[in-house]
Amino acid sequence: AEKFNRLVANNPGSKAALHRDHLADAIPGIAASSFGDAILTMLTRESGSDEILKEVFVSVLSKFTASSPLDVKLRGMFDLFSGGSDILTRTQVEAMMKALYADQVHGSALAGGMAGGLMQALGKESTSGDAPLTPRGRKSRIITWQSFAEAAKEIDDLDSMLTLVKS
Repeated sequence: AEKFNRLVANNPGSKAALHRDHLADAIPGIAASSFGDAILTMLTRESGSDEILKEVFVSVLSKFTASSPLDVKLRGMFDLFSGGSDILTRTQVEAMMKALYADQVHGSALAGGMAGGLMQALGKESTSGDAPLTPRGRKSRIITWQSFAEAAKEIDDLDSMLTLVKS
């Protein structure tokens, strides 16, 4: 909350909200993160504009501070793409991979391949209506929060990758 107030004070305009461009400039971790655009989208979703409301700022970014436990950061990242549910569909996994590989040549194709591999390695067949059917009418595979968290914790330096707010 204090950081939000300082950012608003340093950027003339509305005192109730912060523009997304000012936030990306003020917190380098967001601009540098592969998930920066997804975080900015989440931050502005509630206002319906490019303005970030204080309550949303605190709620979302508090998950990605240096003092936040890894589990909180990891769940915050999962929620960016799952919309707050306990599963990821192939479309959501592909969106996550596109965010990770957006800057690479053939990033979209790479994201599709990575999503397919992750769905096979971590996914399980959906047992309810929580995921759409495949184009062939089969049950889709989903990745649960639990299997995602277990696999992600094996990534070296994950904590620092998910720390967007250093102080």
